Amino acid sequence: MSLELADQSYATFARPLMPLLSRPYQYVSPYVHKADALADSGLSRVEETFPIVKTPTDQLKGKITSTVYMPVRVASESKDYVARTWEDQYTHTDGAGLFRAGRAMLSTGLVVTSDSLSWLGQFLSAKKEQSKQVVNEKTSQ
Repeated sequence: MSLELADQSYATFARPLMPLLSRPYQYVSPYVHKADALADSGLSRVEETFPIVKTPTDQLKGKITSTVYMPVRVASESKDYVARTWEDQYTHTDGAGLFRAGRAMLSTGLVVTSDSLSWLGQFLSAKKEQSKQVVNEKTSQ
């Protein structure tokens, strides 16, 4: 039904106007082609400047989602790490009651601090090596 209605509308309104519009279109045609070429070159320039626009939507959505939820994920992983460390320290601590929990809490703090400093040392060591390489490249040029 909608196809018949569209065909009837075309036959009634557009078909009689086509011969009348063909002559003005000859004059407008070069400008239309030029506008199309400019738009195409503009879009190409945007794609060169911002290559992210060529990235598939699903992939882009995944990157944005992982970046937005990164603080939540890091906090959750950190909480789980501290909880596992405390449980491990609690099971390895002698004593009973509040004294045992206090010693486990103290040793958990020491273990977490030690692990954090170890990670920081590894991170800074890797950055130091990278900076040495950059300095060597710049001085050799």
